[in-house]
Amino acid sequence: MKKILSFLFIILISFSNIAYAKEFVATSEYDAYNKALVYLGEVAYGNEFVKAEDKLRRFEKPINIFLQGKLTKEDEAFAKQFVADLNRKVPRMPLVSFTKKDKANVIVSYVPLKDMKKYSPYYVENNWGFASYWWNNKSEITKIEIAIAIDVTNQKERNHLFMEEILNSFACPNDSYT
Repeated sequence: MKKILSFLFIILISFSNIAYAKEFVATSEYDAYNKALVYLGEVAYGNEFVKAEDKLRRFEKPINIFLQGKLTKEDEAFAKQFVADLNRKVPRMPLVSFTKKDKANVIVSYVPLKDMKKYSPYYVENNWGFASYWWNNKSEITKIEIAIAIDVTNQKERNHLFMEEILNSFACPNDSYT
């Protein structure tokens, strides 16, 4: 009998608290977090121009960049600073460095808009920056070719395009609009 009364007492206490318990309502911070996760999925698993598998592709080996074309001293300085920042701020990412063309797995070409397709084979017209990338059967990125237009952009725009195409091709191939 004591067991039954104890059980009923616990049930009564539990149900009496229901009247005072607040219904769980997602806060704006919680909603923002969930929206960010969904958006990350769209950016990381999507592809801007091609319907792709729902897989995250990334580099597993060191990333070796070669810059070519008609880049300015400012283009080169910005690229080197950005890569230094990436290496410092993203410690688990494979090391990013600059190398000779024959050792590069990322080639960034600064070229006139009319020549973009020569340097990024899957180029879609009217884009001032574009990246084409390849991966193996383990979803490891093996090669990237980036083209950045020099004749329709200013320095600030080229810097932005370098960052965008590098970050998009390293892991998040769909453009982010934040």
